[in-house]
Amino acid sequence: MMRLLAFLSHIALPALLLLPATSWATQPAPAETIDGAIIDIVETTAPTDAKPGLWLLQDDDTKIYLFGTVHFLRPETQWQNATISNAFASADTLMLEIAMDGDDAAMAQKIMPLALAKGTPPLSQQLSQKDRAAYHQAMTKYGLAPTAFDAFKPWFAATTLSLLPAVQAGFNPNNGVEKILSAQAKGQNKSTAALETVEQQLGYFDMLPSKLQIRYLNESVKTLDQSTQVLDDMVSMWLQGRTEELAALINESLETSPELHHLLLDARNQDWAAKLENRLAQPGTVFVAVGSGHLAGKGSVQEYLAKRGLTAERVAY
Repeated sequence: MMRLLAFLSHIALPALLLLPATSWATQPAPAETIDGAIIDIVETTAPTDAKPGLWLLQDDDTKIYLFGTVHFLRPETQWQNATISNAFASADTLMLEIAMDGDDAAMAQKIMPLALAKGTPPLSQQLSQKDRAAYHQAMTKYGLAPTAFDAFKPWFAATTLSLLPAVQAGFNPNNGVEKILSAQAKGQNKSTAALETVEQQLGYFDMLPSKLQIRYLNESVKTLDQSTQVLDDMVSMWLQGRTEELAALINESLETSPELHHLLLDARNQDWAAKLENRLAQPGTVFVAVGSGHLAGKGSVQEYLAKRGLTAERVAY
């Protein structure tokens, strides 16, 4: 069975931020609204033996750290160890997949034109009778009206619905690595940069053929009950630095979908490798934080850097 959840949770960063706000209404406030306190909180937590994957690409006057992230976590998850904190502190710039400026309303305005369907039947009517019944049952189970996504494209419904169970179990994008690092970068007066725009990132989903989007929506419905356990397993692998096992789990969802693999991983990783090579020509230190699925396995950013004659070495703990 394909693990769509494993893939989406490490790839679809903007869509995570648009999950219904009521899903985490009882969760802690977003990191960036705590007025910098998140920095003190992280630095005073008990020492952690977490070892998420960290790599270093460098030349004579430039260092580029590559850090694999999880886009949303439980609030109690401790992942910042001394090595990661020191690498981050040494950086002049934080570079993420997309800019995390804390303005979710502005983010929504960018995403809605891509997510809304035009000139197609309501989403429910695009499903077979059997698949529609399962979809409506899942929507009701997680507190959504059966027709809540009827005006949207299948990829958006699949992304949102597949992550709701885990959000209700305590996972929260406000506790994700990108949110925390963005708050810390602001507190430390670091410059920030992005590898992509929101429109670019979600545009990859939007390019998927309708039939493939429907297939992934149906798959997400089938795997809802497994979602929290899958994410717990993923986070455990990530914290232990078991990057190749994590990549295998994520890539399992792509075994029968070369189109998705090319659009959401290969093409983007090639582009990022080119951008990192260009950045290497400028002096300074950059801390790059992107979804862990991009930094391990076949077609990783490091693999495409190697094709350019560049080596990103794993930082030993």
